[in-house]
Amino acid sequence: MAPVNVDNLDQARAEFARLRTLLGEVCPGYDKSLKPVALEPEAPAAVRALWDAVGYSSLFHKLLAIPDVRSSRKAAAAVLTEWSADARKMKGWGGQGPSLERLPARFRLVDAPRGAQTRSLWITDESEQPVDPPVLSVDARTGKHSLMSPSYVAYVVELLVRAGFSVGPSRCGTAFQSPPPGEPYMPLTAPQVSQVGEGLWRVVEDPNPPPGDPELREFIGYTSLDRFIHFMHEPNGLEVRQTGAPRGDKVVVEGVDEATARGLGLRWFTSRYFAQVHSQAVGWLEGVAVWMKQVGPATYEFTVDPESRRKLVDWARRRGWKVQSMSSWKELYTGEGGGIFFG
Repeated sequence: MAPVNVDNLDQARAEFARLRTLLGEVCPGYDKSLKPVALEPEAPAAVRALWDAVGYSSLFHKLLAIPDVRSSRKAAAAVLTEWSADARKMKGWGGQGPSLERLPARFRLVDAPRGAQTRSLWITDESEQPVDPPVLSVDARTGKHSLMSPSYVAYVVELLVRAGFSVGPSRCGTAFQSPPPGEPYMPLTAPQVSQVGEGLWRVVEDPNPPPGDPELREFIGYTSLDRFIHFMHEPNGLEVRQTGAPRGDKVVVEGVDEATARGLGLRWFTSRYFAQVHSQAVGWLEGVAVWMKQVGPATYEFTVDPESRRKLVDWARRRGWKVQSMSSWKELYTGEGGGIFFG
């Protein structure tokens, strides 16, 4: 994406406001997690507009650095000091060692550093006072600068979108044979996002995947599992090409023969996930929106909204089925130390 400029800055501001609304709708705890962002007066206009609109959330502290220059220089200096303890890095930086003087005269950190495990620093280059600065990667061993994105806004907005849908049970990796119809949600700053229904968005994480790549590079984000189940239950001619299961609490039950499973009144469909073909079903049981798939002989996994898990478990037990296991979405999709799991 081309950098934001003075001519489209107002459009960018309007899209940042939409992003703020989106994050509040799909990201649990977002509003309470916001911290003030004290950018310096000379911060690039697009950088300031972005953070003024969305705020800095502590939920993303492992992904995005605190964006003001003072915090950036302090965090970068700490990483460079750790790098200096490695003789190989000293040699790679021309024998002078890593130092702030080897970075652009004016920069801010983009990605949050990971201490001694940091292999590169992602920073802006604001030396020429751009409206929307480029993002550079500084290699730990050589000090070499590589352009990673011509636009800070594009990079950060993409990360915020992906992270926002990944904090809670708000996404399902799903691709269709033909893209579902939708309206661009933030066409200037996030052309990869389109709204495909009320409370439903399609996000393309990689528009140009490698040939034959088996991984899902897009997902449907949603404000509730019920909305997503409606979307999949009445696909209006859309054919699923590849899908995982949506995020949510998981309940695995035993003792369900195939005839009984097929007689539950759900919509069944077949899709691939990596190299495997799966039969899956969507619909409602006792008023609970469910995603169902077979995981073993007479054994099925149900994905449900966390608030509905107890109701589904009670229903399954009344039918005489054995509840093999239950898992909350937090157990399944939260990384170590509260990190965000994107998959």
